[in-house]
Amino acid sequence: MKNYSFRILNDEKKQVEITYNGKTLLFQLKIKRAFTVMKELLRAYPKFFDIHKLDGTLNDPNRAHSDLRIGNGFANFLIEKRGEKRVMQVKIDVENLFKYYGHMSSDKVILLSLPEYRGTINNQQQDTIFNKFEGKCNITGFKLSRELKGIHFFAKSLVRATYDHRRPISKGGTDDLENLQLLSVFLNAEKNKICNICTKNTCEKCALAHPEKFDIIQANNQDISNLKIK
Repeated sequence: MKNYSFRILNDEKKQVEITYNGKTLLFQLKIKRAFTVMKELLRAYPKFFDIHKLDGTLNDPNRAHSDLRIGNGFANFLIEKRGEKRVMQVKIDVENLFKYYGHMSSDKVILLSLPEYRGTINNQQQDTIFNKFEGKCNITGFKLSRELKGIHFFAKSLVRATYDHRRPISKGGTDDLENLQLLSVFLNAEKNKICNICTKNTCEKCALAHPEKFDIIQANNQDISNLKIK
């Protein structure tokens, strides 16, 4: 294993220092139970950790794991598998974590979680956006529905409409109509994962924010032109 160590700097503030291959980074988490999971993953690394070993420590380890993935933005830095009896086992992807954040200063606190945002897109805005994009996902071109009932051949998340901020709120985006687009629930979730780890400030040139203009995702240089219905 490459040079790896970690140190809990402040339990109350949920801060941890991770050193990997000669580089040290400082992370801060937002949710206490997620920090509990994080500490166990760091102790277990490079092995997988059985989430249910925390049954006696946390009321709901699965929810704590979800908080680490979503609420604290580590979805792209966790490797998951099912062990015996389908028990969830998780390993932190330290290599990938340092691949994305290795350029950061060692004294800068890195907070992956998105800041709380309590704004809403009102019904009039939703109607305007849905009509502007003719009810189609702006990335794939799939026809979307605002209400789905019954069984569908496609996964519902691929054909259910949601309203996305082209430039995320976390990166200074607003609720202005020009910053909103129509996406499927599935594409919106995948876009959020990438936006959460993107360290660039080039949303206006990104295929996820402006798929009608660009084909390349700024965060990873992926060409998504093949996703679009011709």
